[in-house]
Amino acid sequence: MNAEVLQLLIADLDAMDRALDAADYALAGRILVEHDQRLRDCLGSEDLRPAPDDLRAVLDRQHAVTRRMIVLHDHVSAQLRNVRQSGEAARAYREAAA
Repeated sequence: MNAEVLQLLIADLDAMDRALDAADYALAGRILVEHDQRLRDCLGSEDLRPAPDDLRAVLDRQHAVTRRMIVLHDHVSAQLRNVRQSGEAARAYREAAA
């Protein structure tokens, strides 16, 4: 893998991290699609075929971003669950008062 392509792949993941920091999930999604296509193009090209160590660096960075996305997903899921439970409690209170 040439150094320029490797840097672009890592830059994609860094940009995705920044989008996640800003809670711009639409941007993170677009970056993910672009990154996926760039990686597929790289893997499909004999000229750009990655060396194992280069590929490992990209995969390690991908795993770190994926772990972060899982944590964010779990956090948002918990928030939504709390909102739903609060709504249910408010409805029950309102019905009991009626």
